[in-house]
Amino acid sequence: MSLTSKVESFTSTVFNPGVRAVTSTGFLPLSKSSKKYEDDPEVAIVAVQTTFEGYKYNGIEQAKEVAKKYEIDIPIGQSSSRKERSKLMANYRTGGTPWVIIIDKRGIVRFNDFHIHPKYAGNLIAELKEEQREE
Repeated sequence: MSLTSKVESFTSTVFNPGVRAVTSTGFLPLSKSSKKYEDDPEVAIVAVQTTFEGYKYNGIEQAKEVAKKYEIDIPIGQSSSRKERSKLMANYRTGGTPWVIIIDKRGIVRFNDFHIHPKYAGNLIAELKEEQREE
């Protein structure tokens, strides 16, 4: 069973901490979102590091350190290595980092773009939860 079938909304943030935009526009909104939905069983938020450069300093351990620094208490994953290109980046055609993907309970991608304003993300997640209640 996939994670998306268990929750109303699945939000994934793709990041590479070596990219300046990630630290300035990615981690703080991600931290706020993770706190907002931490007790909401209808929403799952994960972060996936998609290293495409700087493999020496962009491993899973560094990702965990960044999560701790920004108080992001969500599952953190790694998609890519020096030997293998990120399948997540290829499958969702991400164009950089931070990249946000919001998937509804049916597995339909509802948002897939560079950065999302926290207010818009919150509104979209609320809409998705309401749609599910109406079904």
